[in-house]
Amino acid sequence: MADYRNCSCIACKNVFEPDDDIVVCPECGTPYHRDCWQEHGHCINTELHKSGGTWQNPNNNNNNTTDEESSNRERVLCTQCGELNPKGSSFCIHCGKKIDSVSEDNANWQKNIADMLGGFQNENENEDMGGATLGEIKNFVGKNILYYLTRFRFFFASKKKLAPNFICIIFPQFWFAYRKMWLGSLIIVLLTFLLSIPASLMTLAEQTDTILAGIQPQLEIIGAESAEIIRNRILSFSDLISDNQTLLYQIDLICSYASLALRIVLFMFGNYIYYKHCIKKIRNIHANQKSLIDTQSRIRMVGGTSIGFIFLAILLEFVLTSILTYVAIII
Repeated sequence: MADYRNCSCIACKNVFEPDDDIVVCPECGTPYHRDCWQEHGHCINTELHKSGGTWQNPNNNNNNTTDEESSNRERVLCTQCGELNPKGSSFCIHCGKKIDSVSEDNANWQKNIADMLGGFQNENENEDMGGATLGEIKNFVGKNILYYLTRFRFFFASKKKLAPNFICIIFPQFWFAYRKMWLGSLIIVLLTFLLSIPASLMTLAEQTDTILAGIQPQLEIIGAESAEIIRNRILSFSDLISDNQTLLYQIDLICSYASLALRIVLFMFGNYIYYKHCIKKIRNIHANQKSLIDTQSRIRMVGGTSIGFIFLAILLEFVLTSILTYVAIII
């Protein structure tokens, strides 16, 4: 009987247990839980079928050594999902994606990563991580699995919430957007914008002459009377800021400290916020999805990363700044 220890069902992503009822694809040999095979009706390892290859059992390639570290080093890291695969594998046994060949310069790097990932790869993916399994969190996080899994396990085991996230000191709103935490990113953008208003108003007042020179072509188009009204409003705004510059400076100082405090809080607790976000989203998916295969697909789709939402956050900041300029000067 074939040995499927430490192997995962490609459909449900769960590691095979000794008592599981396992069937294999008659064409490529990919193993499934019988229920998963019957639910889908056919093999879903399409990449392997297209290449005409066969599924490689990592236990068959084991050199019978008892040194776990040596075993990890003989495996190939899938850059898509972080799974350790038998040496020489063309396709990942976890996600089914093609494993890209690595240059000799990257070989040592890959071995080091494989050693570090070994602690997670050799454990049961059904392990509870505080409301979601280890396998589900791996699917949800997507990129940079090692970094986040080590911190999530720390949160769950120690019940502590502190694990620094250095990106949140500089660009917290963009990191939240990248990790698809839309609401968090929106709140941070709005708070950052509100706290920057005093400094923005003082900057606009200092650049009154530059602003007037910049809009001169537009003023000439709208007519002398309307242009004069706009000039007077801009000058009046500049005078108002100058008359209250001391008060505005004090407010700006308070806002600067508040902005720094916000970044420090996110620096300290950003990873924990992401951990709770992952657990919440996975639970919601389980509550709304009935099919096991659809659940895993939904987890990967809802999780992961999005560069596009970073650009949306940048666009939102630009729009808010433009609105402030219009309101302060024109109205």
